[in-house]
Amino acid sequence: MPLTPGKGFFIKNAGTAYLNITFVGEVMQGDATKLKVDYLAGFNLLGSLVPQAGKVETDLKLTVPVNDTIYTYNKDTGLYATFTRRTATVWSGGEPSIGVADGFWYSAKAAGSWTRSFTVN
Repeated sequence: MPLTPGKGFFIKNAGTAYLNITFVGEVMQGDATKLKVDYLAGFNLLGSLVPQAGKVETDLKLTVPVNDTIYTYNKDTGLYATFTRRTATVWSGGEPSIGVADGFWYSAKAAGSWTRSFTVN
């Protein structure tokens, strides 16, 4: 099954030990015309196009409109944390952080695109 950069996915681990997964390939680079993920209105399973951790908007450059919601999964508790954009500067729960290779659910009120620029030094 191909895994498309920028799209999230889940793997159900039937065991009780953590499962290590290794990703190989070239790091995607370029400007916003090359680094783009389209999403639909409603629920989308997304992930960063580049191997970078950080706050979803501040660091990873996903512009989140007011009343859109991000859900992150906690592998230790098996529960989701919910983060909703309330105003231009306020998030309920604070701005969510995403780890390298972590996916998240994005509930969007309208379709849009996640674009960014990224280069490796």
